[in-house]
Amino acid sequence: TGSRHKYPVFTAYYSPDGRKIVSASKDCKIIIWNSEDLECLKILTDHEDTAFKAMFSPDGKWIVSCGSDDAIKIWDSEHYVCRESIFNHNEGVIGIDFSQDGSKFVSFSKDKTTKIWNYKDMTCL
Repeated sequence: TGSRHKYPVFTAYYSPDGRKIVSASKDCKIIIWNSEDLECLKILTDHEDTAFKAMFSPDGKWIVSCGSDDAIKIWDSEHYVCRESIFNHNEGVIGIDFSQDGSKFVSFSKDKTTKIWNYKDMTCL
């Protein structure tokens, strides 16, 4: 079992191909695991507060995460580099999810707002 998080894990999701798992935790970390043996592949530490959720895009190319730091982060799932940080909510972003076709994602926040994003250019619709 994986044991790199120091505080509770809020979410864990498989990649579309089933080879990786991504988890988000109160310890501010996003961790990518090998799904076969739960070997830690990478620890992402750009969130400055609790990471509530992280998930792979439907095509598996990106990881999207959100947290109490009011941020939505877009990560390259191969090189594990943060490609974009979006600060468009006034309080912590507590959830994200993709549309079935992967063209959009939704975010919702403690500020009582829900926003839909165009995944291609990261614009708020």
